[in-house]
Amino acid sequence: MAERPRSARHALAALALGIALAALTALGGAAAALGALLAQPALALAASWYRGTGALPASPAALRKDAFGLLMLWGGGFTLGAGLLAWPLSGLRASGSLLAALGVS
Repeated sequence: MAERPRSARHALAALALGIALAALTALGGAAAALGALLAQPALALAASWYRGTGALPASPAALRKDAFGLLMLWGGGFTLGAGLLAWPLSGLRASGSLLAALGVS
């Protein structure tokens, strides 16, 4: 049996971690939000390593740096999306207007 390349093994490990973190969303609440937020960097690194477009980190410190950068990027998007949804959602709950419903959609 042929040995898998190092990048494929790392990609599979990151994929398994991302799927496990995404499964936390079934719990609901803060665990779901945390799982969804942390799953994104793991899955992005897995895809990059599998396709060979991203280099494997040379050290654990480099891995932490890459993961932290991705976490900040996804966290910023998550926060921006929640902020953009909060305003029309509060209007929808208060008045039930069509404009607020279109804003939420």
